[in-house]
This record gives sequence, structure tokens and C-alpha cells, in this order.
Amino acid sequence: MRDDAQIAQITDVLQHKLTQNTGVLQLPSSIGEGKITMITISETLQVVISDVMLFQDLTTQFHNDSEMVELNFVLNGHVICSINQEPFRLQSTDYAISYFHHSNVQIKNKANERLQRVEIRMTPNQLLSYFKTTETKAQIATFLRQQLGQIILEPFTPTIKQRVYEILHCVYEEPFKSIYIEAKVMELIVTFFAKQQPKVAMPNVKDAEKLHEVKAILLQELEQTHTLQSLAERVQITESKLKIGFKQLFGETVFTFIRRQRMEQAAWLLEVEGCTVTEVAVQLGYSNMSNFTVAFRKHFGCNPSEYLT
Repeated sequence: MRDDAQIAQITDVLQHKLTQNTGVLQLPSSIGEGKITMITISETLQVVISDVMLFQDLTTQFHNDSEMVELNFVLNGHVICSINQEPFRLQSTDYAISYFHHSNVQIKNKANERLQRVEIRMTPNQLLSYFKTTETKAQIATFLRQQLGQIILEPFTPTIKQRVYEILHCVYEEPFKSIYIEAKVMELIVTFFAKQQPKVAMPNVKDAEKLHEVKAILLQELEQTHTLQSLAERVQITESKLKIGFKQLFGETVFTFIRRQRMEQAAWLLEVEGCTVTEVAVQLGYSNMSNFTVAFRKHFGCNPSEYLT
């Protein structure tokens, strides 16, 4: 296969298109080394295993119109991505689950760093098919709607790692390989969703829409100072519903979200946009450089000036 044809196929994979391809894509020597293995279980379920190293940074931008639920496990290296202008970092300490539909996505893969990753891609209907009762299916469907367009990070525990390595090192050939891998996918789904069973009532649909609106405001105005009162007034919700509902829906308080997103945005501006430390601090609303440095070091364990070294 010529390099341009290979690159076109690799681009489809990087753009998270659910294809019917099964096989191995070797990276052309012009862009890197390693391979991407695609295992198609069915028309609605695919596992993609990447073990690659690029010779140059690669940034991919695309608009995802298809409905896709993904589980992402980074075993080595890291990936920086942005979903609808919300930056995330995927690395070996966490795994991620996401639901995309009509989303603007930007992904950066670093050069000269081995990236080993297992991705599980499926349609929402495929996910729902694993649950038996109508009530449970409705709960999962509601969960997906509430998490649309964002990435949920969970600790990459030894149990989760064991299941992922069992997929990575599957010893079976077809027709047993697909059955075995799908069984491991089901185990991973059980592990994640068993933790998501609500212990308290989640916000209703109307309140959830307002909470998503608050989140969008915060992402657009990270450099500004916000209070619960001002945010509640802007979307016409009570402070109590904002405080409690935001944490229920997004897993962290409003102010924890602001702090984390400022630091993720700082890393994005440094690593992807190539801004200077001073430019980043100004863009994020820090008038005092030492405050920015302290916040960055607390989040990443190093000073911003040391981050790319």
C-alpha cells in the first residue's frame, strides 16, 4: 500500500471513524514507526490498538457527526485533546469514557514518544444492548445524554489494567478472538457503570440543561472571576441547585472545575499553541505570575517554564 493510502486510512482511525476494517496498519516510515491494529467485533463495535511513535508532532482536527461511545486506555505516553474547546489530557494514570455527537475535536500526538493505547469504540445502541431491563437502559441513555461531548476520567486501577492487557495480549484466533475480546469489553463496561449507579437523585432534564450552560460559560470565560450567585442568576437557577447539581452531574464543584480547566488550558496553550508562560498567565486572568506558577506546580508537579523540558 502506498504511503498516501496508508496515511488516509490512519487519518480515518485518528478521526475516530467506526469502520469495518480489520487488520494491521503499519505507519509509513515518512511519519513514524509502529502499527495500529483494528479488530472489528461487529458493525457497531470496534477495538483499536495503537503502538506507535511519530517523528513529528501530529495535530488532528475534525467535526464528529456520528454517535460514538468510547473507552480510552493509554498504557504509555500521553494524548492531549480538546472537545468543544474543553481540553483534556489522557495518560496512564487514568482511563477515559466519552460520548461524542456533533462535537468539534482536536487531538495532538507528541513526537518521539511511544504511544501505546487501547480504544473501544461502539454505538450507543451497542452499549445499551448489554443491559437487560428497560429501566437500566433508560438510566444509561440518560447518563449518556448528560455526559454528551465530554470526557470522564476514572482511575486506571490494577483490575482495569488487567482487563486491558488481556485484550492487548489475546492469544486466541478467530472465531474465538472476537468472542473473547467482547467479553473483556463487557467486563470493562460493568466495572465502569457499576460505579455510576446514582446514590442520590440526579438533576432533572431542565436543570441539567442549565448546568451545561453554566459549564459552557465557565469554559468561555476562564479568565474571569465567577461566583455561584452570578452564575445562578445568568442561567436562572437557584444557588443550591447549581452547587449540588453541578457536582452531581460533572463530578466536581464549580470552583474545582474552574481551577482544573485553567490548568488544562494552560498546558494546551503551552504545548499546542506555543504560547509563552507570560502569555498563558495573562490569557487565563492571572495578574500575579507567582500565583499562576504556584497553581500550575500544584496541578502538574512542575513550574510552567519546566513543563516542556
